[in-house]
Amino acid sequence: VGNSPAADLGFNQAMDILTRCGISGKVVLKLEKGTYHRNLDFSSIVGMERNASLTLTSVSGRDSDVVIIADKEAPALTLANTCNFTLEKVTLKGYANGSSSTALHLAGNNRNLMVRHCILRTEALNSSNASGVAIYGNSILPDTLVRIIGNRMTGNGGICLNASSAQHGHDYVIDSNEIISPYVYGIYTNYCNIRTISHNYIHKQASETSAEYGLYPMNTYGVACQLSRFSCNRVHGAFNYALSVREQYSKGRFGNDTSAPVIISNNEFICSGYSTGNNVVFRGVGGHVLFCNNTVLVPQGATRTYLVMFDAYNSGHFKFLNNNLVNYGTTAYMVYSNGTDKQEDYADAWDYN
Repeated sequence: VGNSPAADLGFNQAMDILTRCGISGKVVLKLEKGTYHRNLDFSSIVGMERNASLTLTSVSGRDSDVVIIADKEAPALTLANTCNFTLEKVTLKGYANGSSSTALHLAGNNRNLMVRHCILRTEALNSSNASGVAIYGNSILPDTLVRIIGNRMTGNGGICLNASSAQHGHDYVIDSNEIISPYVYGIYTNYCNIRTISHNYIHKQASETSAEYGLYPMNTYGVACQLSRFSCNRVHGAFNYALSVREQYSKGRFGNDTSAPVIISNNEFICSGYSTGNNVVFRGVGGHVLFCNNTVLVPQGATRTYLVMFDAYNSGHFKFLNNNLVNYGTTAYMVYSNGTDKQEDYADAWDYN
């Protein structure tokens, strides 16, 4: 598919046929090298059910060869009521103006989505509008089985995914992405039940305006028979919080068993810049947590109230093991827990740090 004489279909022609006629079976659209100006909307495509699939990719296999740019203030690609969709090895760019410059919009009721090895860019810079991020989801209709793997995101923010307290999004994997200089969020999820957020690199220069959060997962109740994992991430630079975790639970062997721990392990959290009243790592009210093998560092010239704060009161148990805490800047405490007189019931171990 493309605009050259050798193409089987022109780009706009192919998109029109797809949205008007739908698909049957396994469909792969391979785009020729080029820049395409269009807002794509793959919502409610006929045939996108459990027995059919759609892949949008580049002929060359290089993400920079195919660039799809939104030509109006709407997402470059919108997905809703979509099953078995893969986006790989292309570039999506949000609209060049406005605060709602979004590359990919997950508009709800999607199942089995894969976004991998793409460049996702938003043109909205230094905007507090959460929809002006590379991947944005906000719907009362939940998405299920979402995989976001190996992408590069630049601009106002990386990932912001919201579901609802009545219907959680379910089974998310966010892995091996690079998110460069976010202003609002690196990765934020709310009411999205997480399997794993791992091996991501979120960074911005110390001289840049501080982003609010690097990693901010909240209100997730896990995936059945899995331990929710936040592992091997690197969050470096000017963030008010490198990690803020609130209302996080893992499910055990049974659907509503939240007795298993959330695992936060082998991460690097390094906060530069000045941010009074904030911490590098904050664990709010939630379930059991195993916090182990992490590096938490405040570099020279940076200021944080605490390196790590645990809101232990009315929360599950936690273990704090084998962490490397380094302060070259200014902080009141390396670790602070407000468990008051019940702290001993919550802190099962403070060992080998």
